[in-house]
Amino acid sequence: MSSSITRTEHGTYRLRWRNAQNQSRSRNYPTLKVATAAQKQLEAELHIGTYIDPQRGHTLLGQWIADWHNSRVNLRPSTYARDDSYIRNLIIPHLGGMQLRHIEPAHIRQWVAGLTATHQPRTIHKAHQLAKAALQAAVEDRYIASNPAMGTKLPRVTDPERRFLTMVEVHLLADAIDPRYRALVYTGALAGLRPGELAGLHISDVDFLRHTITVRRTASETAGRLTYDEPKTPAARRTITISKTLTSILSEHIATYGTADPFLFSTAGGHPIRWTNLRRRQWQAAVNASIGQPCTPHDLRRSHGALCIAEGIHPKMLQARLGHASISTTMNIYGGLFAGYDEAVADALDTTFESARVSVSRQVSDPDAIAVNR
Repeated sequence: MSSSITRTEHGTYRLRWRNAQNQSRSRNYPTLKVATAAQKQLEAELHIGTYIDPQRGHTLLGQWIADWHNSRVNLRPSTYARDDSYIRNLIIPHLGGMQLRHIEPAHIRQWVAGLTATHQPRTIHKAHQLAKAALQAAVEDRYIASNPAMGTKLPRVTDPERRFLTMVEVHLLADAIDPRYRALVYTGALAGLRPGELAGLHISDVDFLRHTITVRRTASETAGRLTYDEPKTPAARRTITISKTLTSILSEHIATYGTADPFLFSTAGGHPIRWTNLRRRQWQAAVNASIGQPCTPHDLRRSHGALCIAEGIHPKMLQARLGHASISTTMNIYGGLFAGYDEAVADALDTTFESARVSVSRQVSDPDAIAVNR
């Protein structure tokens, strides 16, 4: 692509060139010296592949992020709907009318600051994550030279207090809820499944002879519509050994209530369960009447982890049972519950030390024993 400089009738100097699509572009400069310097920089950018077409920067962020979002692939319907809500409600109303070329880091900082008055830190983090990803795509497609959302300081996210139920509390909750969902409570606490995994269980996923549950799908609800997908990660697609007690509870559940075949858990009307309805109609009342708030369905899964740790489970085994892709995830959530293990190791070493010392003392006082040992 060649470029040229011509003098205009107004005494300025016009730099002309063609972009990669062979489209004509031009820009005026006050002096020949400035125009020549711009020409050298332009030709260098064209040569090394860093050239940014100035016309592309006129694209509005609202249009760009909508097109970017629609071009994303392999998104679950629930993920697409969630991100679409963030884009329509939190990003486009504030930044959508700006041209990509005009968005500066200060605009991103002001946007984030404005959201802090009305939204939780986690919500702001997610909205910023989407805006940053869309702007990064604009960088990669050569609409802008750099990403103005990089390096933005975001509000600190504090983890909500996690509740770990004792086995007594699990029994109290199971006894308080509608008997149809008693087995659901026990499966969450004794197998550690996510709420969506519980809702997606089929009868065939339970092997009553081998005492296992295989997680093959997860349920999600988007705009009132239930969808079932494979678990997100290979680690989440897992087979869990369950206790004989839980096997018996599930067998009794099927014999008593039947199922919305092929689903293991169903409503009184024979439909697959929806957690939005179940929480409103059954869960909240049962929690209030038994163990008290706060307690979410996901707390059953967390309680399973705590109960396993109390029984001495190895962290890697707990990771496998819970279907975490990384051991760091397991330790971030449950690491504090392993604290007593360090003391137990120290106590065990004391016992071993003293036992060995007594053995050595006996051998020293009994030469014949030393000879025999040799």
